[in-house]
Amino acid sequence: MVVSLTLDKLSTELILKICTYLDIEDLCQLKKVCRRFNEIICFWDNVLCKNVHLAVVTNQLDEVFGLKCYRRLSNIEKLRISNNWIKGKYFEKAFLSTRKRFIPYLQITNKFLWISRGETIFCYKRLQSTLHVRTPYATLQGKKNIDIVNFQIKNNVLVSGFRDGGISVVKLSNQSCVLKSQSCHHSDINSVDVSQYGCTVVSGTRENEFKVWNIAQNDSEEVLKQRYCVLLPDLIWKVALSEKNDSKVAIATAGNIYRNSLFIYDLNRMDTRDELEFDHNTIRGIFDARWDGYDTLWTVGFDAYLRRWDLRTLKCVKAYLDPCGSSLYCLDLDHHNTILTGAQLHGRVTLWDYRTGHALQMYYMDSCKNQRYNKSSPVYSLAFDADHLYTVTDQNLNHLDFSVYNATPKDYSFFLD
Repeated sequence: MVVSLTLDKLSTELILKICTYLDIEDLCQLKKVCRRFNEIICFWDNVLCKNVHLAVVTNQLDEVFGLKCYRRLSNIEKLRISNNWIKGKYFEKAFLSTRKRFIPYLQITNKFLWISRGETIFCYKRLQSTLHVRTPYATLQGKKNIDIVNFQIKNNVLVSGFRDGGISVVKLSNQSCVLKSQSCHHSDINSVDVSQYGCTVVSGTRENEFKVWNIAQNDSEEVLKQRYCVLLPDLIWKVALSEKNDSKVAIATAGNIYRNSLFIYDLNRMDTRDELEFDHNTIRGIFDARWDGYDTLWTVGFDAYLRRWDLRTLKCVKAYLDPCGSSLYCLDLDHHNTILTGAQLHGRVTLWDYRTGHALQMYYMDSCKNQRYNKSSPVYSLAFDADHLYTVTDQNLNHLDFSVYNATPKDYSFFLD
Protein backbone atom coordinates (compact mmCIF):
# COMPACT_ATOMS: atom_id res chain seq x y z
CA MET A 1 0.00 0.00 0.00
CA VAL A 2 1.43 3.35 -1.08
CA VAL A 3 0.88 6.25 1.30
CA SER A 4 0.92 9.64 -0.39
CA LEU A 5 2.49 12.40 1.65
CA THR A 6 1.27 15.90 0.85
CA LEU A 7 2.75 19.15 2.05
CA ASP A 8 -0.16 19.97 4.33
CA LYS A 9 0.35 16.67 6.19
CA LEU A 10 3.81 17.68 7.39
CA SER A 11 4.35 18.60 11.00
CA THR A 12 3.93 22.20 12.08
CA GLU A 13 7.66 22.47 12.78
CA LEU A 14 8.58 21.45 9.22
CA ILE A 15 6.02 23.79 7.68
CA LEU A 16 7.38 26.67 9.76
CA LYS A 17 10.91 25.81 8.65
CA ILE A 18 9.82 25.93 5.01
CA CYS A 19 8.04 29.25 5.59
CA THR A 20 11.23 30.87 6.87
CA TYR A 21 12.65 30.65 3.33
CA LEU A 22 9.69 32.51 1.79
CA ASP A 23 9.31 36.25 1.30
CA ILE A 24 6.17 38.14 2.29
CA GLU A 25 4.47 37.77 -1.10
CA ASP A 26 4.97 34.00 -1.11
CA LEU A 27 3.68 33.72 2.46
CA CYS A 28 0.52 35.58 1.51
CA GLN A 29 -0.03 33.21 -1.41
CA LEU A 30 0.63 30.17 0.78
CA LYS A 31 -2.04 31.35 3.23
CA LYS A 32 -4.63 30.94 0.48
CA VAL A 33 -3.80 27.28 -0.23
CA CYS A 34 -5.65 25.65 2.65
CA ARG A 35 -7.04 26.29 6.10
CA ARG A 36 -4.12 24.65 7.89
CA PHE A 37 -1.50 26.78 6.18
CA ASN A 38 -3.54 29.88 6.94
CA GLU A 39 -3.88 28.98 10.63
CA ILE A 40 -0.18 28.17 11.01
CA ILE A 41 1.03 31.35 9.31
CA CYS A 42 -1.40 33.57 11.22
CA PHE A 43 -0.65 31.97 14.59
CA TRP A 44 3.13 32.01 14.16
CA ASP A 45 3.44 35.36 12.38
CA ASN A 46 5.60 36.71 15.23
CA VAL A 47 8.20 34.07 14.32
CA LEU A 48 7.86 34.35 10.55
CA CYS A 49 7.63 38.13 10.28
CA LYS A 50 10.68 39.66 11.87
CA ASN A 51 11.64 43.34 11.93
CA VAL A 52 8.00 44.42 11.68
CA HIS A 53 8.92 47.56 13.61
CA LEU A 54 10.96 48.64 10.57
CA ALA A 55 7.97 48.49 8.21
CA VAL A 56 7.19 51.73 6.40
CA VAL A 57 3.72 53.22 7.12
CA THR A 58 2.24 50.12 8.77
CA ASN A 59 4.34 49.76 11.95
CA GLN A 60 1.56 51.29 14.16
CA LEU A 61 4.03 51.90 16.99
CA ASP A 62 3.08 55.49 17.84
CA GLU A 63 0.03 56.09 20.04
CA VAL A 64 -1.07 59.26 18.22
CA PHE A 65 -0.83 57.54 14.84
CA GLY A 66 -2.66 54.51 16.22
CA LEU A 67 -5.68 56.68 17.03
CA LYS A 68 -6.05 57.39 13.29
CA CYS A 69 -5.84 53.75 12.18
CA TYR A 70 -9.08 52.09 11.10
CA ARG A 71 -7.87 48.69 12.38
CA ARG A 72 -4.93 47.00 14.06
CA LEU A 73 -2.91 44.86 11.66
CA SER A 74 -1.34 41.46 12.22
CA ASN A 75 2.40 41.21 11.61
CA ILE A 76 2.02 39.52 8.24
CA GLU A 77 -0.53 42.13 7.16
CA LYS A 78 1.84 44.90 8.21
CA LEU A 79 4.58 43.56 5.93
CA ARG A 80 2.21 42.83 3.04
CA ILE A 81 0.56 46.26 3.10
CA SER A 82 3.89 48.04 3.61
CA ASN A 83 5.11 46.25 0.48
CA ASN A 84 2.02 47.57 -1.35
CA TRP A 85 2.87 51.15 -0.33
CA ILE A 86 6.44 50.79 -1.58
CA LYS A 87 5.47 49.15 -4.90
CA GLY A 88 2.46 51.39 -5.59
CA LYS A 89 -0.21 48.69 -5.36
CA TYR A 90 -3.56 50.26 -4.52
CA PHE A 91 -7.10 50.90 -5.69
CA GLU A 92 -8.12 54.54 -6.04
CA LYS A 93 -11.54 56.13 -5.81
CA ALA A 94 -12.51 59.78 -6.26
CA PHE A 95 -15.40 61.12 -4.20
CA LEU A 96 -17.36 64.38 -4.01
CA SER A 97 -16.31 65.51 -7.50
CA THR A 98 -17.45 69.03 -8.34
CA ARG A 99 -16.93 71.64 -11.03
CA LYS A 100 -16.50 74.36 -8.44
CA ARG A 101 -12.98 74.76 -7.07
CA PHE A 102 -12.20 74.93 -3.36
CA ILE A 103 -9.20 75.08 -1.06
CA PRO A 104 -10.28 72.22 1.22
CA TYR A 105 -8.85 70.72 4.37
CA LEU A 106 -9.25 67.23 5.82
CA GLN A 107 -8.59 65.30 9.01
CA ILE A 108 -9.22 61.67 9.95
CA THR A 109 -9.90 59.65 13.09
CA ASN A 110 -10.17 55.88 13.27
CA LYS A 111 -13.91 56.04 12.49
CA PHE A 112 -14.53 59.28 10.60
CA LEU A 113 -13.18 61.59 7.91
CA TRP A 114 -13.78 65.34 8.24
CA ILE A 115 -13.49 67.66 5.23
CA SER A 116 -14.15 71.38 4.78
CA ARG A 117 -15.53 72.83 1.56
CA GLY A 118 -16.61 76.43 1.34
CA GLU A 119 -18.55 77.34 4.47
CA THR A 120 -19.35 73.72 5.43
CA ILE A 121 -17.56 70.92 7.27
CA PHE A 122 -18.72 67.41 6.36
CA CYS A 123 -18.15 64.26 8.40
CA TYR A 124 -18.21 60.85 6.66
CA LYS A 125 -18.06 57.42 8.21
CA ARG A 126 -15.01 55.38 7.26
CA LEU A 127 -15.49 51.81 6.05
CA GLN A 128 -12.92 49.07 5.43
CA SER A 129 -12.29 49.85 1.76
CA THR A 130 -14.35 52.97 1.05
CA LEU A 131 -16.24 55.92 2.56
CA HIS A 132 -19.94 56.22 3.25
CA VAL A 133 -20.33 59.41 1.18
CA ARG A 134 -23.96 59.01 0.09
CA THR A 135 -25.16 60.52 3.37
CA PRO A 136 -22.84 62.57 5.62
CA TYR A 137 -22.69 61.38 9.20
CA ALA A 138 -22.73 65.05 10.26
CA THR A 139 -22.77 68.46 8.57
CA LEU A 140 -21.61 71.64 10.29
CA GLN A 141 -22.68 74.86 8.58
CA GLY A 142 -20.85 78.17 8.93
CA LYS A 143 -21.68 81.68 7.73
CA LYS A 144 -23.02 81.87 4.20
CA ASN A 145 -20.33 82.68 1.60
CA ILE A 146 -17.61 82.87 4.28
CA ASP A 147 -15.17 80.03 3.60
CA ILE A 148 -13.63 77.85 6.29
CA VAL A 149 -9.88 77.97 5.74
CA ASN A 150 -8.66 75.55 8.37
CA PHE A 151 -9.99 73.43 11.23
CA GLN A 152 -8.65 71.08 13.91
CA ILE A 153 -10.30 68.36 16.00
CA LYS A 154 -8.78 67.26 19.31
CA ASN A 155 -10.35 65.77 22.41
CA ASN A 156 -13.84 66.00 20.88
CA VAL A 157 -13.47 69.77 20.28
CA LEU A 158 -13.64 71.22 16.76
CA VAL A 159 -12.07 74.63 16.13
CA SER A 160 -12.42 76.28 12.71
CA GLY A 161 -11.10 79.53 11.23
CA PHE A 162 -12.98 81.66 8.67
CA ARG A 163 -12.07 84.09 5.91
CA ASP A 164 -13.71 86.99 7.78
CA GLY A 165 -11.48 86.56 10.84
CA GLY A 166 -14.00 84.56 12.86
CA ILE A 167 -13.26 81.46 14.93
CA SER A 168 -15.80 78.80 15.86
CA VAL A 169 -15.47 76.35 18.75
CA VAL A 170 -17.84 73.38 18.90
CA LYS A 171 -17.93 70.43 21.29
CA LEU A 172 -18.88 67.49 19.09
CA SER A 173 -20.75 65.84 21.96
CA ASN A 174 -23.33 68.66 21.76
CA GLN A 175 -24.35 67.48 18.26
CA SER A 176 -24.66 71.07 17.04
CA CYS A 177 -25.16 71.57 13.29
CA VAL A 178 -24.20 75.26 13.24
CA LEU A 179 -20.74 76.80 13.47
CA LYS A 180 -21.30 79.99 15.46
CA SER A 181 -18.19 82.06 14.93
CA GLN A 182 -16.80 84.75 17.19
CA SER A 183 -15.09 87.76 15.61
CA CYS A 184 -11.43 87.40 16.59
CA HIS A 185 -9.37 89.04 13.83
CA HIS A 186 -9.78 91.79 11.26
CA SER A 187 -8.37 89.74 8.36
CA ASP A 188 -8.37 86.23 6.89
CA ILE A 189 -7.41 83.46 9.27
CA ASN A 190 -4.92 81.09 7.61
CA SER A 191 -4.49 78.54 10.39
CA VAL A 192 -5.88 77.48 13.77
CA ASP A 193 -5.00 74.80 16.30
CA VAL A 194 -6.35 73.56 19.62
CA SER A 195 -4.53 71.94 22.53
CA GLN A 196 -4.81 68.24 23.29
CA TYR A 197 -7.11 68.90 26.23
CA GLY A 198 -9.30 71.35 24.30
CA CYS A 199 -8.72 74.38 26.52
CA THR A 200 -6.38 76.59 24.43
CA VAL A 201 -6.77 77.85 20.85
CA VAL A 202 -4.11 79.55 18.70
CA SER A 203 -4.71 81.39 15.43
CA GLY A 204 -2.65 83.09 12.73
CA THR A 205 -3.77 85.56 10.05
CA ARG A 206 -2.86 87.09 6.73
CA GLU A 207 -2.05 90.39 8.49
CA ASN A 208 0.79 88.90 10.58
CA GLU A 209 -1.30 88.55 13.75
CA PHE A 210 -0.88 85.61 16.12
CA LYS A 211 -3.29 85.21 19.04
CA VAL A 212 -3.72 82.80 21.93
CA TRP A 213 -7.20 82.16 23.34
CA ASN A 214 -8.63 80.40 26.36
CA ILE A 215 -11.90 78.51 25.92
CA ALA A 216 -14.49 79.51 28.53
CA GLN A 217 -18.02 78.24 29.10
CA ASN A 218 -20.90 80.73 28.83
CA ASP A 219 -24.56 79.60 28.83
CA SER A 220 -23.70 76.13 27.48
CA GLU A 221 -21.65 77.70 24.66
CA GLU A 222 -17.89 77.92 24.23
CA VAL A 223 -16.53 81.49 24.26
CA LEU A 224 -12.99 82.56 23.38
CA LYS A 225 -11.15 84.93 25.70
CA GLN A 226 -7.97 86.50 24.38
CA ARG A 227 -4.83 85.68 26.32
CA TYR A 228 -2.00 87.00 24.12
CA CYS A 229 -1.59 88.88 20.86
CA VAL A 230 1.72 89.02 18.96
CA LEU A 231 2.51 90.79 15.69
CA LEU A 232 5.00 88.92 13.49
CA PRO A 233 7.08 90.31 10.59
CA ASP A 234 5.24 88.34 7.84
CA LEU A 235 1.86 86.86 7.09
CA ILE A 236 1.28 83.59 8.93
CA TRP A 237 0.64 80.35 7.00
CA LYS A 238 0.62 77.80 9.81
CA VAL A 239 0.32 77.54 13.59
CA ALA A 240 0.90 74.17 15.26
CA LEU A 241 0.74 73.26 18.95
CA SER A 242 3.03 70.48 20.13
CA GLU A 243 1.23 67.19 20.74
CA LYS A 244 3.64 66.35 23.57
CA ASN A 245 3.80 69.78 25.20
CA ASP A 246 0.76 72.06 24.87
CA SER A 247 2.75 75.10 25.95
CA LYS A 248 4.95 75.02 22.81
CA VAL A 249 3.65 76.40 19.49
CA ALA A 250 5.36 76.64 16.09
CA ILE A 251 4.50 79.55 13.80
CA ALA A 252 5.39 79.39 10.09
CA THR A 253 5.32 82.54 7.97
CA ALA A 254 5.72 83.50 4.31
CA GLY A 255 9.27 84.80 4.80
CA ASN A 256 8.81 87.73 2.42
CA ILE A 257 10.32 90.41 4.66
CA TYR A 258 12.10 88.91 7.64
CA ARG A 259 15.19 86.69 7.37
CA ASN A 260 13.58 83.76 9.23
CA SER A 261 10.11 82.29 8.82
CA LEU A 262 9.83 79.73 11.63
CA PHE A 263 9.29 80.74 15.25
CA ILE A 264 8.77 78.79 18.47
CA TYR A 265 6.85 80.34 21.36
CA ASP A 266 6.34 79.08 24.89
CA LEU A 267 2.76 80.01 25.84
CA ASN A 268 3.80 80.35 29.48
CA ARG A 269 6.21 83.20 28.68
CA MET A 270 5.24 84.96 25.46
CA ASP A 271 7.80 87.73 25.93
CA THR A 272 10.52 85.55 24.36
CA ARG A 273 10.69 83.45 21.21
CA ASP A 274 13.08 81.13 19.43
CA GLU A 275 13.90 81.72 15.77
CA LEU A 276 15.03 78.78 13.67
CA GLU A 277 17.92 79.73 11.43
CA PHE A 278 17.78 79.51 7.63
CA ASP A 279 20.65 79.58 5.18
CA HIS A 280 21.03 82.90 3.38
CA ASN A 281 20.17 81.39 -0.02
CA THR A 282 17.05 79.55 1.18
CA ILE A 283 13.57 80.50 0.00
CA ARG A 284 11.99 80.79 3.41
CA GLY A 285 8.20 80.53 2.97
CA ILE A 286 6.66 77.59 4.88
CA PHE A 287 3.22 76.15 4.12
CA ASP A 288 2.90 73.36 6.69
CA ALA A 289 4.59 72.28 9.92
CA ARG A 290 4.18 69.18 12.11
CA TRP A 291 5.66 68.29 15.49
CA ASP A 292 7.44 64.96 15.98
CA GLY A 293 8.08 64.50 19.68
CA TYR A 294 9.31 67.23 22.04
CA ASP A 295 12.25 68.63 20.10
CA THR A 296 11.65 67.86 16.42
CA LEU A 297 9.66 69.76 13.81
CA TRP A 298 9.02 68.92 10.15
CA THR A 299 8.21 71.61 7.58
CA VAL A 300 7.45 71.95 3.87
CA GLY A 301 7.13 75.06 1.74
CA PHE A 302 8.01 77.08 -1.33
CA ASP A 303 11.56 75.83 -1.78
CA ALA A 304 10.57 72.19 -2.53
CA TYR A 305 12.37 70.83 0.56
CA LEU A 306 11.11 68.65 3.35
CA ARG A 307 13.05 69.87 6.39
CA ARG A 308 13.71 68.41 9.81
CA TRP A 309 14.45 70.90 12.61
CA ASP A 310 16.12 70.22 15.95
CA LEU A 311 14.72 72.70 18.47
CA ARG A 312 17.63 72.14 20.86
CA THR A 313 20.05 73.70 18.38
CA LEU A 314 17.44 75.75 16.45
CA LYS A 315 18.88 74.49 13.18
CA CYS A 316 17.77 72.42 10.20
CA VAL A 317 19.45 69.02 10.59
CA LYS A 318 18.04 67.34 7.45
CA ALA A 319 16.70 68.65 4.15
CA TYR A 320 15.19 66.39 1.48
CA LEU A 321 14.53 67.79 -2.00
CA ASP A 322 11.25 66.89 -3.69
CA PRO A 323 11.96 64.49 -6.62
CA CYS A 324 10.33 66.88 -9.11
CA GLY A 325 11.52 70.11 -7.52
CA SER A 326 7.95 71.22 -6.83
CA SER A 327 6.72 73.36 -3.96
CA LEU A 328 5.19 71.29 -1.17
CA TYR A 329 1.82 72.24 0.31
CA CYS A 330 1.23 69.73 3.12
CA LEU A 331 2.62 66.76 5.02
CA ASP A 332 1.60 64.01 7.44
CA LEU A 333 3.70 61.49 9.39
CA ASP A 334 3.45 58.34 11.51
CA HIS A 335 5.91 59.63 14.18
CA HIS A 336 8.19 56.63 13.58
CA ASN A 337 9.79 56.43 10.13
CA THR A 338 7.31 57.59 7.47
CA ILE A 339 6.32 60.96 6.00
CA LEU A 340 3.99 61.77 3.10
CA THR A 341 4.16 65.14 1.32
CA GLY A 342 1.65 66.73 -1.05
CA ALA A 343 3.01 68.66 -4.03
CA GLN A 344 1.89 71.76 -5.90
CA LEU A 345 1.35 70.09 -9.30
CA HIS A 346 -0.53 67.12 -10.77
CA GLY A 347 -2.07 65.88 -7.53
CA ARG A 348 1.17 64.16 -6.51
CA VAL A 349 2.04 62.64 -3.13
CA THR A 350 5.53 61.40 -2.22
CA LEU A 351 6.33 58.66 0.31
CA TRP A 352 9.51 59.19 2.36
CA ASP A 353 11.46 56.95 4.71
CA TYR A 354 13.12 59.56 6.90
CA ARG A 355 15.63 57.10 8.36
CA THR A 356 17.40 57.08 5.01
CA GLY A 357 16.14 60.39 3.62
CA HIS A 358 15.09 58.70 0.38
CA ALA A 359 11.78 59.02 -1.42
CA LEU A 360 10.37 55.51 -1.84
CA GLN A 361 7.36 56.06 -4.12
CA MET A 362 5.12 58.68 -5.74
CA TYR A 363 1.35 58.54 -6.14
CA TYR A 364 -0.48 60.60 -8.77
CA MET A 365 -4.18 61.18 -8.17
CA ASP A 366 -6.15 59.79 -11.13
CA SER A 367 -8.75 62.53 -10.74
CA CYS A 368 -6.09 65.07 -11.75
CA LYS A 369 -5.50 63.18 -15.01
CA ASN A 370 -9.12 63.61 -16.11
CA GLN A 371 -9.51 66.07 -18.98
CA ARG A 372 -12.68 67.46 -17.42
CA TYR A 373 -10.83 68.71 -14.36
CA ASN A 374 -7.73 70.71 -13.60
CA LYS A 375 -4.69 68.50 -14.15
CA SER A 376 -2.34 70.63 -12.08
CA SER A 377 -4.27 70.90 -8.84
CA PRO A 378 -2.14 70.91 -5.69
CA VAL A 379 -2.72 68.42 -2.93
CA TYR A 380 -4.04 70.91 -0.40
CA SER A 381 -4.29 68.47 2.49
CA LEU A 382 -3.64 64.78 3.15
CA ALA A 383 -4.00 62.21 5.92
CA PHE A 384 -3.12 58.52 6.11
CA ASP A 385 -3.26 55.45 8.31
CA ALA A 386 -1.73 51.99 7.85
CA ASP A 387 -4.21 50.98 5.12
CA HIS A 388 -5.40 54.17 3.47
CA LEU A 389 -4.31 57.50 2.04
CA TYR A 390 -6.78 60.39 1.73
CA THR A 391 -6.03 63.55 -0.22
CA VAL A 392 -8.02 66.60 -1.28
CA THR A 393 -7.45 68.52 -4.48
CA ASP A 394 -9.46 71.53 -5.62
CA GLN A 395 -12.33 69.42 -7.02
CA ASN A 396 -12.03 65.94 -5.49
CA LEU A 397 -11.61 63.87 -2.37
CA ASN A 398 -9.31 60.97 -3.28
CA HIS A 399 -9.04 57.65 -1.44
CA LEU A 400 -6.17 55.20 -2.04
CA ASP A 401 -6.67 51.74 -0.51
CA PHE A 402 -3.39 49.81 0.00
CA SER A 403 -4.94 46.78 1.72
CA VAL A 404 -5.82 45.18 -1.64
CA TYR A 405 -4.36 41.93 -2.98
CA ASN A 406 -4.48 42.07 -6.78
CA ALA A 407 -3.90 45.69 -7.73
CA THR A 408 -1.83 46.62 -10.78
CA PRO A 409 1.35 48.40 -9.59
CA LYS A 410 1.70 52.11 -10.35
CA ASP A 411 5.40 52.18 -9.70
CA TYR A 412 7.34 55.44 -10.15
CA SER A 413 10.30 54.41 -8.01
CA PHE A 414 12.52 54.21 -11.12
CA PHE A 415 12.26 58.00 -11.26
CA LEU A 416 13.64 58.27 -7.73
CA ASP A 417 16.91 56.36 -8.25
